Formats: sequence, C-alpha cells, structure tokens
Amino acid sequence: MDRRIAEIRKVLEALARVENSDNDTKELVYDRELAKIRELDRDGIIDIVSLAVGSNKRRLAYASFIFAELYDVPGIESVFGDLLKNADATARSNIIQTIGLRKMHNLVGVLNEHFIHEYDDFCRDCLLHSLAKLADPSSLPIFEYLMRRNYPRDEWRLIVAGGEYGVPAFRDYLLTVFENPEKLTSHRVVAAWGLVKIGHDRAHRYLIEMLDDPDVTTPRTYKPGQSIRAAQAIADINGWEFEWGKMSVETIKRRLATSNRNT
Repeated sequence: MDRRIAEIRKVLEALARVENSDNDTKELVYDRELAKIRELDRDGIIDIVSLAVGSNKRRLAYASFIFAELYDVPGIESVFGDLLKNADATARSNIIQTIGLRKMHNLVGVLNEHFIHEYDDFCRDCLLHSLAKLADPSSLPIFEYLMRRNYPRDEWRLIVAGGEYGVPAFRDYLLTVFENPEKLTSHRVVAAWGLVKIGHDRAHRYLIEMLDDPDVTTPRTYKPGQSIRAAQAIADINGWEFEWGKMSVETIKRRLATSNRNT
C-alpha cells in the first residue's frame, strides 16, 4: 500500500480529534497537519487521497481540507463537485466554507452549479457567504435571481454580496435597505458600503457619520454601535489596511482628515 495513504489518514484523524477544541487549538493543529499534505509527492495524489478517505464518514467530513491543499492539481474541480454531491450536510458546510475561506476562485463554478441542489439551510447560507466573498462575475446571476425573489431570509447575504461586489446590479436593492430607517443599522451600514463603491455620495457621508456611532448600554441590554463596521467599509473602499477593533476607528478618522487636507 502506498505510504501516503497512511500519512493522509493520520492527518484526517488529527483534524477530527480537535473538532470540539477552541479555535486557537484547531488553528494550530490544522496548520501543522495540513503542512504535511503540501509535502507529499503529487503523482496520482487525487486517487491516493480518495483511497485514504474511502467511504469512512469521519474521514469524509474532513476530506475537503486535504483536497484544498491540492487546489492547483489538474482535476480538482471535479473532485469538489463529487464531494458536494455525496457528502452529508456537515461535510458540505465544511467543503463550502473551505472554498470561500481559502479564496479558491477556480472552484467558483462548482459552487455555482451546486446552488440549485442545496436544500440544507445552513449549507445554503454558507454557500451564499462564500460566493459573496469570492465575488466572481459568474455568480452574479444567482444574486440577481435572489434579489428579484426578495425573500426576507436572504436579505443579509444579499447586502453583504452587494458590499463585496460593488457593481450597479445591486444598486436598487441596496437603496431599498439604505433608505429605510426601519432597517437594522448594521444592514444600512453594509448597504452603504456597496453603494459607495458605485458612486453614491450620500452613502459615503453616512459611513463617515457612523464612525461616531456609539455603543448603547442599559441595565439589561447592550447594543454595539456600528463604528468599527463603518471604519472597515471606508478602509476597504479606499484600499487601506484594516484590523478589527476600536483603535481602527480612530486610525480611519485620521486618514480621512489627512486625505481631506491633501485634496
């Protein structure tokens, strides 16, 4: 038996063992174990991984992480297509999220094709999130279809997609959110994010105003302000570096002040 089969199975078992661990532990183990996959001989590697996984459901749940390390191997697209067809909901969500998190643009077509087949609500949510983050033009018809249908459950994902794409196709939808004071402030901020990318001046002013949006605390409730999200949006629009946190709000304010003085 090819020694790589045993090595891959050890990696799969290591990933499975930390499933319920904290995120820092999981990240450490994943980085260490998946580095071993990158060192394997690539000759016939797809078939070798398939043999290592076999029909074992525990291994199948983590197979996408192994294949993600082989993103540039010829034929990987059909592998991910087969994984999505045959995996249960837990494994599908892992596969879909891996494609999005790893920015595997060569697999956008796989996600596009899978969209009409996905019936699990969580997997569907993961799918729309990944497609939004990848923001590939080929996925735009999916979002246009969802905007026409206008189901409330899709609103947040459509707003996020509008912010990521920043194209006129989202304009009318984002405007209905941005101009509605009854919508959640978080939704209006992200809608403004997308609108600024297509030249909406009032949305830009709104984001600047929201840099001062305060947290609201009462004896029984806490409502976070949207200042950090507004700062993130402005940084993205301007191509500035951004790190999540209150300090970044002040950094963005200073950069805006500097930019205004220089114009």
